[in-house]
Amino acid sequence: MRPFALGFSVLLFLICTGAGNAQVDTLGRMVLQEGLRYRITTIRPRIAPGETPFASTQRCILTSESGSRVTFNGTSVIVPTGGSVEISISSTEPVELRGTQPFGVLTMQDGFGHGEAARHLPSYAWGTSYRPFLWWQDEYGLASETPTVTTSAISVVADVDDTRVTLTLPSGTRDTTLNAGEQWYVQFEHESGRSRNDSTDYTGRCLVESTHSVTVVSGHEKTAVLRHPNNMPKSGNYERAATRSRGNLHDAMLPTTYAGKTFVTSPILYTPTRLRGRDLSLIDVEDDRGDVVRFIALEDSTAITSLSSSPTSGVNITLNAGESWYAPRVELATLWFATKPVLCAQYGKSYAYITWQSTQPLDDPSTDAGMPQLQTVPPIEHWVDHAIVVAPSETASFLSLVCSAQHESSILVDGRPIASMLRKRRIGDSFMVSFEGPILPGEHRITPLNPNVRFAAWSYGSVDGLSVGNIYGAVTGMNMAVECDGEPTLRVVRQSDSVVITYGIPDTAQPCLATAMTYFEQCDGCAIEERPQGFVVRRTQPNVRVIGVVRTVATNGMYRRGAFSLDGTLGVAETNADLHVGPNPTSDYVIIKRSGVASLTGTYRVWSHIGQCVREFRATDASTLRVDLSDLAPGVYRIDGDSVHTIVVKQ
Repeated sequence: MRPFALGFSVLLFLICTGAGNAQVDTLGRMVLQEGLRYRITTIRPRIAPGETPFASTQRCILTSESGSRVTFNGTSVIVPTGGSVEISISSTEPVELRGTQPFGVLTMQDGFGHGEAARHLPSYAWGTSYRPFLWWQDEYGLASETPTVTTSAISVVADVDDTRVTLTLPSGTRDTTLNAGEQWYVQFEHESGRSRNDSTDYTGRCLVESTHSVTVVSGHEKTAVLRHPNNMPKSGNYERAATRSRGNLHDAMLPTTYAGKTFVTSPILYTPTRLRGRDLSLIDVEDDRGDVVRFIALEDSTAITSLSSSPTSGVNITLNAGESWYAPRVELATLWFATKPVLCAQYGKSYAYITWQSTQPLDDPSTDAGMPQLQTVPPIEHWVDHAIVVAPSETASFLSLVCSAQHESSILVDGRPIASMLRKRRIGDSFMVSFEGPILPGEHRITPLNPNVRFAAWSYGSVDGLSVGNIYGAVTGMNMAVECDGEPTLRVVRQSDSVVITYGIPDTAQPCLATAMTYFEQCDGCAIEERPQGFVVRRTQPNVRVIGVVRTVATNGMYRRGAFSLDGTLGVAETNADLHVGPNPTSDYVIIKRSGVASLTGTYRVWSHIGQCVREFRATDASTLRVDLSDLAPGVYRIDGDSVHTIVVKQ
């Protein structure tokens, strides 16, 4: 989303003429993958001896296409336009994050012996019905000791007071009432003698329902995917608990309203040290090749089929409501079809292999190991049009992307064609292709040349080997727009000293439509007072000119944008006859000079529409100022300094 791409001429007209009243707006549809508000929760990993202790904080990576000021725990940070910032938040208590403009949230449990990442949902995308992805009860430990038993867990956080939450399992139901921001953390009970038994995996049979919208994060405190033994080696002087092939599973779940019928999965990549495909059944290691791809049916008689480049890998399975099924070994990019809406997730597998260092059986053997992970797979109707990926430096990181073959030439990764960055795979004779490959630590941007391009992508990474490992994986974004007819309303009225803004959903719209978010793309000189379904905008100081653009977005992605202004007589450069600024608008730079002033001195700053200082420089005895704007995103900027206060428009 580029805030000033639409309605630019309207905004420019207001800036240049001071026109103010306005029932002028633009109407359009956007991919809805960012939000203004989140509540973050996590699944707590089980820590084994020798692993990094579970920290009270976790890494949180904030991204924003338009830039945003994000507030949390009484402090705030600026997320740059098209960039990211990393913060630390609690890993034990829910945290609320609020932004001035849309932003995205990825959390990472940063620890050796555990890890994982979750792409969180903004509050407007929460639901009242979930069927979370889980895993079976597991255990590990020495044969001479009582094993450590581990189970799945879910964490539910409410958004409003008096939210009744019901959890339904095969054993019965339990419920609780939460107030806004409160968490219900449910660790599943141990079932004696049933570890690694499919009957302890409640995927599909676990139902979370609530009277108001909640967010649900689900996973497992420590497990292997697929089955691994309790200890490796299983006997001898160097017998060890098989913890290094186990890790926690963790991701934000999608409400059932985001189920779909068509999905594409791409194989998960790992460090080069992970050599899979050995027959380790004699030491109780289940097939370590490929990935696990899983589905949950929401309706009876749901048929699932698949298509890949292998003619022998087809699937034909029928599920009833609440049933789940997984493909245990998916090694190729695959196109999946369901006759009725289903939920989909992909599990990266565990890995372990004993490397003997001597021919003597009692000598110390080494165990090469790696852990599993869980990541959401969005249906194709919820694919996105851009993504900002941040790869950590601690792991070997990778990127996978799937798209329509007709769109591959229009997708750039870090400004370069995707085919020059990642390896391409055709998915059988279908209309889909996949790309995969390693990426360097740091920020990466996936951008389209064509606004109609859509794709799904996942970023993930791992540390495998002879020491304690780490792994993470999550989707890079998801379009949370729902299928629902209707348009939002936006009314912008200028009064004598204020602008009154109201927004909402008309009564004629379908009941499924609601307001997703309303925010100011730009508001210079504004003092904003929020009211139910609206705002009142006044001047920050007497006679200061106000210029702004407001956007309201419905949950189907339809939006309206309105421009407004309040005239001022002081502090606005365009009204001062002795200050000359040009070219304005500009694509590269502006020249500023002042009549009657021999030299301009002091510090000058360029401010973005969200109040971020994007440039600072000093002038020493200059008759004119040349301000370079060539590397800035299109938009409205304010330049302030000694005797200079002006607004410029970057095209």
